[in-house]
Amino acid sequence: MNNLLRSSKTDLPVLHSTIPKLQARLDALLLVLKGCKASACTHPWSVLHPKGNVENLADALSAEYDDFYAKQPKVSFSKCELGQILSSEGPQNGFAYQGTGMWPHWV
Repeated sequence: MNNLLRSSKTDLPVLHSTIPKLQARLDALLLVLKGCKASACTHPWSVLHPKGNVENLADALSAEYDDFYAKQPKVSFSKCELGQILSSEGPQNGFAYQGTGMWPHWV
């Protein structure tokens, strides 16, 4: 096992990023994947960035997108159900990046 957090709780040796910045990107990715269909399941970055300017986590970590990811809805659940009850599953959609000052646009 390799502890990626080491002794610091703010800097990750993975992609030289901070935990909050990485978490915001992964939260948005999880929101896309939690209800994805068809190509959105295999190409989730294209849902968040339909212009094709982001293809992976490293691309998404650009400071240009910090505000975009900070404002994304977070995956949440209001209660644990015995099955899939959408009303208990919090946000179902996030925003798609359209360029600076051109979003939000629901995906």
